[in-house]
Amino acid sequence: MMPSLSIFERSMELRDKMFEFPYPGLDKLIKRIDSIAREAKDIMEWYSDEEDHVHVEPPTRCYLGEKSIPVGLDDDLLIIKDRLTGSESKLEVIPILGMGGIGKTTLAANVYSDPLIEYHFDARAWITVSQVYNVPDILVQVLNSLRKLSDTMLHQSEDELSEHIHKILCGRRYLIVMDDVWSTKSWDDFRRYFPDNKNGSRIILTTRLERVAIYAGSSSRLHCMNLWCDQKSWELLCAKAFGEECCPGQLMEIGMEIAFRCKGLPLAIVVIGGLLSKVKRTPGEWKNVLHKLHYSANEDEDDCFNTLLLSYNHLPQHLKACFLYMGVFPEDTKIYVSQVIKLWVAEGFLKQNRSKTLEEVAEECISELAQRNLISVSSKGKERYYCRNKIVSIHDCLRELCIRKAQEVKFLHVMNGDDARTREDFPSLLPGWKTYAFLENLQTLSEVSASFCTKEVFQEIPNLKKLGIWMETWDQAPFYFNNLACLQKLEVLKCSVRSFPTEQVFPLLNDAFLPKLAFPIGLKELTLRGCRIPWKDMTIVGSLPNLERLKLRDYAFVGPEWEPTEGEFMQLNFLYIDGSDLVQWRADSIHFPILRHLIIENCLKLEAVPYGIGEIPSLQSIELDESSPSAVTSAEEILEEQRSLGNDSLHVHIYEVGTTFS
Repeated sequence: MMPSLSIFERSMELRDKMFEFPYPGLDKLIKRIDSIAREAKDIMEWYSDEEDHVHVEPPTRCYLGEKSIPVGLDDDLLIIKDRLTGSESKLEVIPILGMGGIGKTTLAANVYSDPLIEYHFDARAWITVSQVYNVPDILVQVLNSLRKLSDTMLHQSEDELSEHIHKILCGRRYLIVMDDVWSTKSWDDFRRYFPDNKNGSRIILTTRLERVAIYAGSSSRLHCMNLWCDQKSWELLCAKAFGEECCPGQLMEIGMEIAFRCKGLPLAIVVIGGLLSKVKRTPGEWKNVLHKLHYSANEDEDDCFNTLLLSYNHLPQHLKACFLYMGVFPEDTKIYVSQVIKLWVAEGFLKQNRSKTLEEVAEECISELAQRNLISVSSKGKERYYCRNKIVSIHDCLRELCIRKAQEVKFLHVMNGDDARTREDFPSLLPGWKTYAFLENLQTLSEVSASFCTKEVFQEIPNLKKLGIWMETWDQAPFYFNNLACLQKLEVLKCSVRSFPTEQVFPLLNDAFLPKLAFPIGLKELTLRGCRIPWKDMTIVGSLPNLERLKLRDYAFVGPEWEPTEGEFMQLNFLYIDGSDLVQWRADSIHFPILRHLIIENCLKLEAVPYGIGEIPSLQSIELDESSPSAVTSAEEILEEQRSLGNDSLHVHIYEVGTTFS
């Protein structure tokens, strides 16, 4: 329930009345009331923003079912839901323990998404920990589940993030799911962020390790996931192999034996069910699958590997390459379908036919792997199933299969730690790779040293579309930057400078270099960081005919004044300035005719947002963070003027100077 406004209103009313009569210690009391009022206002903002936030859904690597209760998990669901909604007021940890592929994540995900559970708890958050994790990243996961995130929150410290979390959870009944926890240290790292409000809050923890479950659960009962009985295994196999159809009589005996050979491990059953859904429904074909299911005497995770390997062996050759390639992605990371498609195409795994593009062929491959239950794809909303913002995921056990098999057939080798090559190694490795056709198809290259940017290298990667460059000092730029002209298909460029030459050398360097600087004319997105180019030379960017998005960070451009040139930035729809000494910005609607979004951060010297910016018909939002009071006032006046003209499509987001609001 949202707190009453009366606390805030009464405190302000009392504050105003204080001025009506003299009172000893008045100033001190007024400051105290102001402090309480601000705190009340902050609390109201947190609660009111709750209506706008989007809960992070559980991961798509849940293989046993989607919308309905998964086959075989109904009893487990009832037990966990009962413990979550029980009368125990203190914070309770519910560990879900079981081997890989047994359905821990699936159970937790279905509980998390249950309407009763969603109604019972005031706040819910899902985090995936895994074997390798970064604490601030996990805290961002928590916050992203609880409310909308601002850009500034993504770069805050652990202490700042934990303060936000505590502020949201304090006094509220919450549910936290910690999925895939591998060590007691992981539990210790995150437990302190979740307060015991004595109101029935709960934490669900999934793990393969009994010592972790016991350590985290302390006095709580462990919920152990057991291998499935033959009947439940058969029901799940039928559901995956036949969907809503019934199993033909001639396949029933063979099918039951196949289910038995899966030894009650749900992931193995699901994957074999996906395989059976693709083979002919004849006793001969099913017997062939049965005969290839071999197990050792022990019931362990190697049994699961053997079963999954059978499904891999039945893949068409082009799908084998696509599937094995999934092993390159780190465990439990967010993998976008669009990213997978681009990588498959760049690697040359697919063949184009007359009626379909390579991208369309790649979408069909994703669909095929999903139907075989080897990967999982999110499918929320009414949009096209494989649109670019969809996420593909792979179970840990299946990822391990990809890595093992890929190394065995010398398809790829996943390197970690000291074995991994750094980005700086890339130029030295390139000469030995020139015979490989994949270089010609390379489309994305991120965070490479400027020393990499030679004509010889760029000639080997003519189809590159996205490039990220960093250089130690700006004086390296003249030697490498103009070589970008070789990349005629480049659409996205990021350039970062880590340090600067002396103040005496810098102007001379710019005078000699900037007149000759030319970016590829096909650029659609440009990010510059720390380049310290004078604003008067902005024409080198503004004249790019196709530029749609421009991000200027950490004094990319410097100087007190910027007056754009008419006829430039004709296609720009997104402008982001973060860190600048700009004082006066003289601009009008004609300078950015189709701008939609303007973000200004850490520009404390900027006196005002140009009033003409508000007259741009396409403008949808202005966002200010760490800005001067006068700049804030100008943005508010722009909004007020547009509202008076009947323009309700413009939104202005203001963040106070010297403070960080979400």
